[in-house]
Amino acid sequence: MAWLADAADARDAMAMALHAAAPYKRRELAAAFALDLALPTGAPNSEDLLAPAGTTSRSPAVYYEAAAHAGNPEAAYRLGRLKEAQGEYWDAARWFNLAAEAHHPEAIQRIEKMKP
Repeated sequence: MAWLADAADARDAMAMALHAAAPYKRRELAAAFALDLALPTGAPNSEDLLAPAGTTSRSPAVYYEAAAHAGNPEAAYRLGRLKEAQGEYWDAARWFNLAAEAHHPEAIQRIEKMKP
């Protein structure tokens, strides 16, 4: 993973943390970073003028999905909420189920509410 070493050498904080982490912990740490990138910051993003106020990106779903695929149940739950709000109920149920498998209490409740 030369790109990670290069980014760490360039003093990127996340890359430095990932590079220093034990290889078996990198996936979990990357998931946590992805989730953090999607969470509201409380201030408009000055780097991306098209980003909604209080977010770090135009689409938090990108970060939620990356974190969910890496095993972060909170990210899977949040992605489920986004999909549900967009009317994509099958996708929402898929993400809620993934979070519920990790015993995420809110995801379990959402699944129960979605049942006919």
